[in-house]
Amino acid sequence: MIVEQTSPVIALLTDFGFEDTYLGVMKSVVLTRCPDATFLDVCHLVTPQNVRQAAFLMWTAYQFLPQGTVTVSVIDPGVGTDRKPIAVSWPRGFFVGPDNGWLSYVLRDANGHESEEGATALPAGWKAVHLDVPRFWLTQVSSTFHGRDIFAPVAGSIAAGAAFDELGSPLQSIQTLKPERVQGEDGVVRGRVIHVDHFGNLITDIGAVHLSDRFTVTLGGGTIEGPERSYQSASPLVALIGSNGLLEIAAPNSNASRLIMVGVGEPVTVVTRRKHESVAEPA
Repeated sequence: MIVEQTSPVIALLTDFGFEDTYLGVMKSVVLTRCPDATFLDVCHLVTPQNVRQAAFLMWTAYQFLPQGTVTVSVIDPGVGTDRKPIAVSWPRGFFVGPDNGWLSYVLRDANGHESEEGATALPAGWKAVHLDVPRFWLTQVSSTFHGRDIFAPVAGSIAAGAAFDELGSPLQSIQTLKPERVQGEDGVVRGRVIHVDHFGNLITDIGAVHLSDRFTVTLGGGTIEGPERSYQSASPLVALIGSNGLLEIAAPNSNASRLIMVGVGEPVTVVTRRKHESVAEPA
């Protein structure tokens, strides 16, 4: 049985952690505009100021958000600068946050191709506005906490039924990050670790589409044969395709990142081959 969502959903993605009052204050401000809002915490442990990590995590989650969700991202190292506060309307809901690239991977998905660095046009059926109408903000706006003073009240206003086009001036494009290009030639694919999850699994930017039915991964000075079907193996490290369709390196019942002392940004080389072919060393 599918239960219809009746109260507005506000999804939150931040680097605030849980030690301070920032998250609770933002939720409180949302509730002053939309008292019946339901909160969905996507993640609050994004590495501080790591917009690319936020973009990756948003990509892993956005397709599963309930219809009509207002998603707020506050990973905002440029707060107080000339970066724009924006809101985006898309067919399944809304995004609110700084115009700093945190929607890069989502736009790549929606457009069907990698976005270049800089201004990227919106897909068909999407709209964006520069949040430049003060009546939707708090009365006093600080230069260091737009999550509280702009994004939270705007999100609450949207959830309460405010007309999207009245929130600000229309935009034809929004900012995206420089793409992390996966390079592949002659059976060799090169990428990088783009995320280390809570379990220490090393998630790369190499998708299953780049791989064959057997391959050898070189990472951190060692090699790993793949793919495995699960995280359990007699080997100290396994290479497998994770739930997001990306190559992961994991340590059964342990922490791969700590075991081989690598993290985000580490180069990854994969030699692809068919089952009958012998292992080739990367050039």
